[in-house]
Amino acid sequence: MRRGGVGKTSLVREFFGSEQAVWGFCEPLSTPRPLGPFQDIARQIWPAEQDFDVDDMRERLLAWVRRTPTPLVVEDAHWIDDASADVLRFIGRRIDTSAGLLVVTYRDEVDGDHPLRRVLGDLASAAGVTRVTVPPLTRAGVAEMVSETEIDAAEAYRLTNGNAFLVSQLLLAPDGRVAASTRDAVAARVARLSPSARGVVELLSVIAGRVGAELLGADWSRLDEPVVAGLLRVDGAVVEFRHELVRLAVEQALTPGQRQDLHADVVRRMVAQGDIAPATIAYHARHAHELELAFTSQRAAAERAVALGWARTARPPSTITRRQRTELAWLPRPSWRGCGWRPPRRRTWSAVTNRRWRLRSGRWNCARCRSRCCVARRCGG
Repeated sequence: MRRGGVGKTSLVREFFGSEQAVWGFCEPLSTPRPLGPFQDIARQIWPAEQDFDVDDMRERLLAWVRRTPTPLVVEDAHWIDDASADVLRFIGRRIDTSAGLLVVTYRDEVDGDHPLRRVLGDLASAAGVTRVTVPPLTRAGVAEMVSETEIDAAEAYRLTNGNAFLVSQLLLAPDGRVAASTRDAVAARVARLSPSARGVVELLSVIAGRVGAELLGADWSRLDEPVVAGLLRVDGAVVEFRHELVRLAVEQALTPGQRQDLHADVVRRMVAQGDIAPATIAYHARHAHELELAFTSQRAAAERAVALGWARTARPPSTITRRQRTELAWLPRPSWRGCGWRPPRRRTWSAVTNRRWRLRSGRWNCARCRSRCCVARRCGG
């Protein structure tokens, strides 16, 4: 059984019910434990014996499976070691002649050189071997899981894409934050990536939605690891996270400095690409603390919306939100004393943005005294 987070372990435990099964576990160790899952199984079957080599392990386990109907379970085989893969291949090719059952769970996140991939290829035509793919939850299934909470069912499905593990984690943090257990699970996958692949994943985490190959440029070649790890999904010339909740988990794990630098990198890439919507550039420029670019891009987006007749999508020119006032206050205020000019009482968003930008850049010429009004000095001072 495969697909990460769809509830493979829960399904196996529910299937066996009260029937006793012997479980062995594969671990994501930097130094693999030889025969790790089968050592777990052997200690439960033969508690008085230890230190089996590969030949002894596979022969004794095969003899035990042939005469004992107790099922064996190898959990998380995507972390299997080479020695355990040999035992699994040996027993799998002979399982149809035995009275036992061997269940192997794994995520379909292994490349062509992985020992499990070679085992699966060898057992593809073996008698008595059946593969079961556990599908994700349907929209109705997700709605049923969140029915007793205040979580919107449609939003829950959008965030999780039906992944049972992520839905269960979403129930732990219904306030919009990602549960700590989800962040830890995602962080563990990200930590196993190479530094270059990890950097691409972190870059993509600050971009909501699908990202084209043009924006990534040379970093497109670094997508193999996160795709195999089940973090990203490539569809033609675009890439996106498999689950929005995973993207949020990666983004929320970033430090403020990392987040700002990544948004600045995205801004540079978008400006160089040249065909990105101004509203998108404004969003990333604001998070990169490049407020002048954010203001000019937002004004360009509003002007484009008005030019295209999208009057309802454009912000009313006579209103400024509280957040925009806060950001505008970050820019130094000029002194109008000396020339007698006063700003008008009713100021439009575009006029305020343009005036502050020209003042900050030193490009405002006073119409009355014909001297340049800079932020650092008064007119005529």
